[in-house]
Amino acid sequence: MTLTIFDSSTVEPARQFDLFYETINRQVVRITPQRPEGGQEFPARVVSYRRQARSCHVIEAPSHTASRTVREIRTSDSDEIHLSYMMAGDRRLRVRDRETYIGAGHLFAIDTRKPFDLLRTSGNYRGVVLVFPAEDMPPGPSGAGIFRPEFLRSHRLYSVLCAACASLGSGLERAGDFERNMLMSVAECLFSLIARRDRPEAADDWRREMFAVIGLEMDRRIGDAGFDLEKLSHSLGLSRRYVQRVMERHGVTFSALLRQKRMDLAHSRLSSRRCKIDEIVAESGYSELSAFYRAFKRQFGYAPGAVRRPDTAAPAQV
Repeated sequence: MTLTIFDSSTVEPARQFDLFYETINRQVVRITPQRPEGGQEFPARVVSYRRQARSCHVIEAPSHTASRTVREIRTSDSDEIHLSYMMAGDRRLRVRDRETYIGAGHLFAIDTRKPFDLLRTSGNYRGVVLVFPAEDMPPGPSGAGIFRPEFLRSHRLYSVLCAACASLGSGLERAGDFERNMLMSVAECLFSLIARRDRPEAADDWRREMFAVIGLEMDRRIGDAGFDLEKLSHSLGLSRRYVQRVMERHGVTFSALLRQKRMDLAHSRLSSRRCKIDEIVAESGYSELSAFYRAFKRQFGYAPGAVRRPDTAAPAQV
C-alpha cells in the first residue's frame, strides 16, 4: 500500500505536460494526449494510492484534450473499471460518436476493455478515479465502454456513491491506510450493487452488500466516541429508518453491532501486546477507561488485563 504524489509545479514548465502524462500513463491508463494551445505551463497534480490490484487517484489538470481508442490498447494494459467522480470543472466524453457532458458532482464509469474517447474543450477540472479489476464487475449497459451517467444517476444509491467518492477525493492525502481502504471498499461495494441491479440475484445482492457498506462505514468511524446512528445515516446519505431496516434484516441493532466491532478491535489490539491501554481505549471509541472496562467485561466475561496475562485463561477470539 503506497501513497504517491506528483506535482508538476515543482518542475520547469516545459516538462510539466510530459511528466504529467507519464504519471497518468503509469498509474491510471494509457492515453494519447494533445498539447493545449498557447503557453507552455501545465500545472497539474496527481495523488495516487495503491492497494494490490486496486487504486485511487485524485487528478487535477488545466484544460486539454486526451483520447483513447481500441487501437491503443497494449498487452501491458489491465482490464479495469474506472469509476470517476468530478469534484470541480467538467468533462465531455464521447463513446461511439455519442457525446456526454459530465459536470461537477457527477459520476461516470469506464470499462477499459471497450473503446472510448475523452474530450475536454475548456476550463480546469479536478476529479477522483477509483480503479478496480474489470473481472469483478459486469459490463456496462448495452455492452458500451461507459456506464452511462443517466444509468448511474437513476439509482437511489447514486448520491451515497457520490458522497463516498467525494470523501476519497478530499481525504486521500490526509487519511491513513485504514480509512483509505474502508472508503475504497465502500465505493466499490456501492458501484457493484448499482451495476448488477438488473440481474436476477440483484435483490439478494442488495441486502447483503448494503449491510456490508454499513459495516465498512462503521469500521471507518469506530474510533469516534460520539458516533451514533444519526451520524452513520448522514455519512451514507441514507435515512435513519432505512439503515435500521437493513440491520433488522440481519438480526442486529446499531448499538449491538457497534459494540461488537469495538470490542473485537480492542481484543485484537490487546492481543498484539504492542499498544498501550489508553491508546486502545481511544481507538475503540471510548472516552473513559471505566466505561471501556465495563463494556469489555460484559462482552467477553473477563477484564482486558486477562488478555495480556499469560497465566489467565482468557479465551482466544476466533
